[in-house]
Amino acid sequence: MHKIKVFYNKKASGENSVFWRKEIELKLFRSEVDFITAESRDEFIKKIKCVSAENTDSVICVGGDGTFNTILQELSRAQIPFLVVPTGTANDLAHDLGMDGKISKAIASVRSGQYKTIDLIKVNDQLMATNGGIGLVSEVAEMVNRYRDTVPGFKQAMRLLKGHTYSLMVASRLFQPFKPLPMSIESDGFNGPVSSGLLLVNNQSCIGGHFVIAPDTLNNDGHFNVTIFTHKSRIAIAAAILRALRGLPIDHDPSIITFETSDLRVKASRPLKFFGDGELLTEAKSIHFSLVPQAIKIFQPFCNQPNYAKPIAAMEQLI
Repeated sequence: MHKIKVFYNKKASGENSVFWRKEIELKLFRSEVDFITAESRDEFIKKIKCVSAENTDSVICVGGDGTFNTILQELSRAQIPFLVVPTGTANDLAHDLGMDGKISKAIASVRSGQYKTIDLIKVNDQLMATNGGIGLVSEVAEMVNRYRDTVPGFKQAMRLLKGHTYSLMVASRLFQPFKPLPMSIESDGFNGPVSSGLLLVNNQSCIGGHFVIAPDTLNNDGHFNVTIFTHKSRIAIAAAILRALRGLPIDHDPSIITFETSDLRVKASRPLKFFGDGELLTEAKSIHFSLVPQAIKIFQPFCNQPNYAKPIAAMEQLI
């Protein structure tokens, strides 16, 4: 019998936990399904580690990108196919896989064995599946995580706004003082010093649900995209972000450096925070990004057809 472990984040799925459980049981009634959750992160990680020692055929993650990232750190070497059921804020990985509105088909894809193999990015000693950054994007991710834990009603607002939460937070951050960070870049695509308020490392085209920053980037082509905003003023970087939100090309902007690579080092005189998959992955003066090709198997509906994130132009009035 097909053995499936289902990890779900109560905080991300909220009151929909019962719905997802019934939906998964309904679609996978011939399988042996074990539902796993925890009251703390440490307990969650402990339970995840147990899976690699067991005879598990598939793993389903019910949560957001952060929940999947936690699972990824422990189970990436197990070669177990994963399914991501998006119940988080941005759900970047699920969006890139074309799973919006196709959750029932995605769950059914576990039975039919439809999956694609994707690359991962190693960030110092942590793994990342989607996108991340230094500067503005890391500040916004940190704000969202802090507000989610401390501000009453913020979680409920996030569930209503979904991916628009990040667009709103970016807009609010751009009203505050802006100071580019001096850093040094080493890669086969670009070398040299830069001063940047936003450096993005992209394993797919879209970040934060709506920010289409690297429209030609794929998560299974053996490379990742690096986009560096070198704008010197708040107005200039806001205009560039607005252009991306509109789905317009940004590669003609002389203040943007963009390239593809499989290995990157970013160095600075003080520790840099890098948030990836919505989580703080590292804080260091030197950050090494390296591609881990064809690292994991991800279930998806119609996986024999390529999926491309579509540009979204809905948030320009916020900046």
